[in-house]
Amino acid sequence: ALGLGMNSSVYSLTVDTAGNIYAGGFFTSAGSSDAHYIAKWDGTNWSALGLGVNSAVHGLTEDISGNLYAAGVFTVAGGVPANYIAKWDGTNWSSLTSGINNPGNGLTIDTSSNIYAGGNFTTAGGLSVNYIAKWNGSAWSSLSSGMNSTLYWGEGISNVLQVN
Repeated sequence: ALGLGMNSSVYSLTVDTAGNIYAGGFFTSAGSSDAHYIAKWDGTNWSALGLGVNSAVHGLTEDISGNLYAAGVFTVAGGVPANYIAKWDGTNWSSLTSGINNPGNGLTIDTSSNIYAGGNFTTAGGLSVNYIAKWNGSAWSSLSSGMNSTLYWGEGISNVLQVN
């Protein structure tokens, strides 16, 4: 067991380069810490990531600079408006421009540190993207004409992007 665990469901896990485990889901406490939908396990204890987010986290990934990205059904991260996707830099939460227009279900990263999001959204940063989009660290772009329906993590977003 990782400490006392969470008080509700975990939907996504990722590990950073230091071996810390990040969990996202529908929980509001991790171990003995108040952790709103996202938390970090350092090998001994769970801790909150600032104020957390205001609703469930469905997807997590980390870039080569150590920034953590979260996607889900939240619209606020650390008190900052963040439409369904946000970045944690180890200290603060920030939005990815105007975000996406509906929940994100999964995240992955390629070897160039581009972040790919899949979910129930049709726009990212105001662009038409149809359920899948790429974040290059400063701007969103579409992947051709996108998908024809909601992309769920279980449908293999990370496997699809392995060829990239």
